[in-house]
Amino acid sequence: MGTIAYQTYSALLGMELSNRAAATQDIDIAQFPSIALAVDDKMESFLDTLGKVDPTFRASSHVSNRVASTVFQNATGFRVDIIAAQRGSNDQIGKPIGMPALAGASGEPLRFMDFLIRKPHRSVSLHGSGIAVTVPEPERFAIHKMMIATRRLTDTAGRLKSTKDIMQASEIIDAVAMTGRNQRLHQVLHEALQRGPKWRIAISEGTSRL
Repeated sequence: MGTIAYQTYSALLGMELSNRAAATQDIDIAQFPSIALAVDDKMESFLDTLGKVDPTFRASSHVSNRVASTVFQNATGFRVDIIAAQRGSNDQIGKPIGMPALAGASGEPLRFMDFLIRKPHRSVSLHGSGIAVTVPEPERFAIHKMMIATRRLTDTAGRLKSTKDIMQASEIIDAVAMTGRNQRLHQVLHEALQRGPKWRIAISEGTSRL
């Protein structure tokens, strides 16, 4: 998810993307909790799994629920954020959701996430001999970045993230145009526009910043 997914799109699109929008100090992992439960998708303790990579990872208690953890951070400050696709009313916002497949972890519910992680693609993270990963469809990633960029303008840190969101969206849209994938971008954009007036406003505001 996020910038880690963006780093894999050069391989997916067959075109080099610039490095200026590829730096990050976190990883976002997103999932549909209900789907994971339906297919009985399970793993061992999420924290133990992270500990095999770096034993300094620790779970951070959620501000609204001290027994739930949606953020895991190591000694250098590198974060792993767990995100749940929010479906339904805004009453879920700010309340962590249990993630059956990620034992010991909860997800932070976020809007637009169900759109982003629908129909994911397989790609490769260029580390060592390569690591197989599942990432959002690049066209969905670009539209999603345009929308969330409009919601991050409340403080300096948010504005910096918003600028990065727009930069990544622009890079992918340019790459899509140059590699002949415009039709798919139009289909994904049409799907987002049909989600309702709030989506159309967010897309319009994001487009104006490209």
